[in-house]
Amino acid sequence: MKILFFFLFFLFILERQSELPRGVSPENRHLYLNKPTFTCHDQSKTIKFSYVNDNYCDCEDGSDEPGTSACSETTFYCKNEGFKPKIIFSNRVNDYECDCCSGEDEWETGVCENTCLIELQKEIEKEKELKKQRKLAFEFREARNPKVFKLAQQKRKTLTTIEKKLQIITQILNKCNSIFQKIHSGVFDQQTQQELQQISSMVSSSSLSSTSFWNQMSPKFTRKNGFQQKFVEEVHKLESQYQHLAEKYLQLQLFKKENLELYQNYLYLYNQVINFKTPDGEYEYIFKPFISLVQHGLKSNNDVTIGSWGSLGIDNFQENYPNGEQCWNGPIRKVLIHFECSVNSEIISIEETDRCFYEMVFKTPGACQDIDDDYDDDYKQQFLKKSNKKEL
Repeated sequence: MKILFFFLFFLFILERQSELPRGVSPENRHLYLNKPTFTCHDQSKTIKFSYVNDNYCDCEDGSDEPGTSACSETTFYCKNEGFKPKIIFSNRVNDYECDCCSGEDEWETGVCENTCLIELQKEIEKEKELKKQRKLAFEFREARNPKVFKLAQQKRKTLTTIEKKLQIITQILNKCNSIFQKIHSGVFDQQTQQELQQISSMVSSSSLSSTSFWNQMSPKFTRKNGFQQKFVEEVHKLESQYQHLAEKYLQLQLFKKENLELYQNYLYLYNQVINFKTPDGEYEYIFKPFISLVQHGLKSNNDVTIGSWGSLGIDNFQENYPNGEQCWNGPIRKVLIHFECSVNSEIISIEETDRCFYEMVFKTPGACQDIDDDYDDDYKQQFLKKSNKKEL
C-alpha cells in the first residue's frame, strides 16, 4: 500500500513539474520549468518560482507574469485547445472581454464560455465556401483561356503589322525633316524631288495616311504656292499617326510570347473596364487592365491617371502600375495592385497609403490557385468527431 502511495505521489509531482504557468507558450516552456527559483528573461533578477503569476510585477521585463495583467507590454498565450492558439497582450487578461475562444484569458472573472468548437466549425464552413468559390473561378478562367489564346494569336499579327508601320513612319519622318530643312533654306534641287517621290511611294504602299497629297509629288505641284505649309501639315498628320500606333503597340505588349507566360491566368481581363466609386462619393476609379488606372473626380470632373501598365509581371499576387501623372510639386503617381481570389472581378478598395502612392485590392478569378481537394484537415475532423461524441 505504501509503495502504491509513493508511486501515485511521484506521478503527481511529475505532473506538477510538467505543468506550465498560465499564459506561457510551448516555445517558452524551457524558461518556465518548475524550479525553486525563476530568473527574469533579461537576467536582471532571480526570484522564487512561487512569485510567477502572483499578480505582482517583480521583473522589469514582465516575464514573471505571463498569465496576469500585472505587467505592461507582455503577452498571454491562449491554448485554445481544438482550435488555433492565439497570443494577446497581457493587459487584456481578466478585463471582462473574451479574447481567447477557450475563455482562458478570463480565468479570474469567469465570464467567458468555451467557443472553440463553434469557431472551428465556422472555419471549416468558411474553407468549404472558399473552395467552392475557387473551383468556380478556376473553371471560369480555364473556360475563357482558349478564346483568349486565340485572340492572342490575332493580336500578335497586329503587333507585327504595327511594328513595321512604326519603322516605316520613322524612316519617312527622318526624310521629311531633311527635306523641310532644304525647302526652308530655299534649296529645291532634283535630289529633293527624288526624295519626295520616295516618300510618296512609301506612304502609298503602306497605307499610312491620306495619299491625295503624297501622290501629287510632281515638280509642278511641289513648286506651287502653299506647298511648304501643306507639307508641314501632312508631316504633322504622320506624327499623330505614329503616336496613335505607338500607344496601341504599347497596349498590345501583353500578347508578346514572353508576357503571355507572365499573364496567362489574367488574359481574360483584356478589354474589360472595372469601375469603383469611393464610399464618400468623392472619386470614381476606372481600371482598364493592361492599360491604366484613372481617378475621376465626381465633383471636380477632372481625370488623373494614377498608374499605367508597364508589363512588369505579377509577383506574389502583386503588380505595379507605375508612370501615372506627376503630383503637384511631388513625385510621379503609381499604384500597387493586390490580387485576391474571387468568382467575380471587382475592386474592393483603393487608398493613397503614401503621397502619390496608391494601393488597390482587386478580386478576380485569375488570382485563384489550383484547387486542393484535401481542404479538410484530419485533425479538425477528428476533433469534431470527438466533440460530437461528448455532446451526445
